[in-house]
Amino acid sequence: MAITVGLVEAVDSNGVYVSMPGTRGVLRGPFRSLSTVAVGVTALVASTDDGEQVVVGPAPGGQGAVSVAAFGAKGDGVTDDTAALQAALDAAAGKVVVVPAGNYKLTDTVDVPAGTTLRMHQGAVLLPQDAETTCLTLAQGATLDGGAITSPEQWDGTNDVWTYAVVLIEDDDVTVRDVTLTNVPRIGIGIREGDNILISGCRITGNVPDDYDIDWTVIFGICQDSKSSTANGNLVVTGNIISSCIQGVFSGNWGSGGPGRGLTVSGNTFYSCFDHGVYAAQGEGYSITGNSFNRCGVAIAATGSYHTVSGNAITTGLATDTRLDVTGISVRDPIGCVISNNTVKGETLSGTVMVDVTEVTGTVCRDNVIVGNTVVATDGSEPSIGIRCGDGDATDYRGNVIANNVVRAPGRQYLGVIHAQADSGATVTGATITGNTVVITGPGYGIAVASQVGASVSGNDVRLEVDADSADTIGMIVVNACEDTLVSSNRLTVTADWGDNIAVRGVWEGTGTTGTRIEGNVHSYDPTKLTSAENLSLQSGSGVALVNEWGTGAPGFAARIGSQYHRIDGGAGTALYIKESGTDSTGWVGK
Repeated sequence: MAITVGLVEAVDSNGVYVSMPGTRGVLRGPFRSLSTVAVGVTALVASTDDGEQVVVGPAPGGQGAVSVAAFGAKGDGVTDDTAALQAALDAAAGKVVVVPAGNYKLTDTVDVPAGTTLRMHQGAVLLPQDAETTCLTLAQGATLDGGAITSPEQWDGTNDVWTYAVVLIEDDDVTVRDVTLTNVPRIGIGIREGDNILISGCRITGNVPDDYDIDWTVIFGICQDSKSSTANGNLVVTGNIISSCIQGVFSGNWGSGGPGRGLTVSGNTFYSCFDHGVYAAQGEGYSITGNSFNRCGVAIAATGSYHTVSGNAITTGLATDTRLDVTGISVRDPIGCVISNNTVKGETLSGTVMVDVTEVTGTVCRDNVIVGNTVVATDGSEPSIGIRCGDGDATDYRGNVIANNVVRAPGRQYLGVIHAQADSGATVTGATITGNTVVITGPGYGIAVASQVGASVSGNDVRLEVDADSADTIGMIVVNACEDTLVSSNRLTVTADWGDNIAVRGVWEGTGTTGTRIEGNVHSYDPTKLTSAENLSLQSGSGVALVNEWGTGAPGFAARIGSQYHRIDGGAGTALYIKESGTDSTGWVGK
């Protein structure tokens, strides 16, 4: 004898009618009943040996489940079912309330009490009539499970503090799962004064017009307003599909209170979110991992400290829509953040920074790690930076690492495909840039460091793959306004296929640079198309570079006394040069 459970939806003289799990709310019956059961009860249904199905009686704990149908809800899309749903929830507070398949017209907010589960069958749709009124509120420990909410086809472009949401969470320990929200007018799922929130498996579609000229506007798929008191945070957003919102997920503080904490956004898919797929304002310990972003304007933006942004896939379209085709990751005012193993790919608008870890409102950018990312600008016609760590305003700049990334981008004129820059007036500890593969496809430099002390640029592979329409000079590694920089063991390459109208400088010092140590770099520049190529272009002065380099031709650059230059096309007395005197380009002696 097989036994299953079903929800009693109706009882009449013919027997008992139930809906079974997985049947999308379809009624089964009438069944003979071996005991008295009431509408809204979860019952045991048995199949006898001769194939008959009979209702045995209430399932253990089954008296706790209540159907809104038992309280007069029609689900016909015409009758106002607001009062019936609220009556069912009030009567079964702390238990399970079931909404069978149907269209339920609502004219006011329905409140789900603390500890109550509102379980909507597949095919159950709530139809709020007022787009600017909250449809459901969820109290402490409540659960919204399944079904759909379809709002009117209108949207609210007000750029102001939000006052309503389709689903409003007002306390801790709430779960929303497997719910479809359509035509979200402003906020899909809003969280106020709530910690320990789980939102999973939902489909959230906004209602932003295609021709909307974007200003920063409050239209979010999911929005968390951190507690006015100290927040524990712990918002988990996982396995959702969010599209056509200004921002897919927003976490921040709209009033008093401290920063957010413990935000986890993982395994979601974001599409056409006009101003960030995820925007996480000032906070600590955010984890944004394993998401997919397609055509979202700067897919991830997070401010604060000790965040992890890892394993995300980010793509843009054809760079024709300034609201959508701005690919990238932006981690702002960062301390101790890790940006790792992301794939960022697409055509870019002019000025784009594809992975940006930098100070915005503050002066701190330290102890951040950017590692293992693949960053590709598929069209090099628009200047864009691949990876930037600091943009020149950080007075507290130290401990930053950019390692083992693959970056193909045009860069910007006077800036690098990988660019690291601190405040020019600060005493800072320079970045470590190592093990990266950098391909220059535009007017920018390969790797550029600026305004730092003790930066290290080592073990990178830098290649030029671009022709210029007019005369241009491109540095493979550029050190500007820095002290005591180490540039070592890099491979710098231009093949015969590239370099029209370009003069290449291998290691290029800018003004104000002193004490650079340059050693063991490999230069390979095919002259077929290049205008010219110099392994080193160094500044002279009292703090000139210490060089241990290889190249062709006699040395003609400034260096410290004791520097060595190995001439690979030399002969007896011209294969090794030692700098024996002076601080300018003279004083080299062949050995």
